[in-house]
Amino acid sequence: FRLTLLKYFAKLGCLIGESKEIVNVGIFSPVRSMYLDYKRDTCERTRNPVNDSYDQTCWKFSKANIPYHIIDETMVERFGKVEGNKFIVGECEYEYLVFPKTLTMGKIMQAYLQKFYEMNL
Repeated sequence: FRLTLLKYFAKLGCLIGESKEIVNVGIFSPVRSMYLDYKRDTCERTRNPVNDSYDQTCWKFSKANIPYHIIDETMVERFGKVEGNKFIVGECEYEYLVFPKTLTMGKIMQAYLQKFYEMNL
């Protein structure tokens, strides 16, 4: 029995290691926007509309069982590109981008989004 179990986990590990996760939705992380409303001098947790919007967006996708990745602007600046109708970060390709309430965004991210938008018209 033990040998059968070991073989099973060896095959499972091989399968997982050689497979590719298919996620075509990316949710933009507005972490830079969250810092704009951060009030350090208050001890109470204040409601942050950017954070609330982000939480609600992630919750809606999770509740609907739609797989998604969180897209970090810093990672996009280092590993991002647009090819055809795909927004690519590292080895992940996205067909859909979702933006919760966002107050600020870097120039590089804006340029990628403009290109992504133009490629998908």
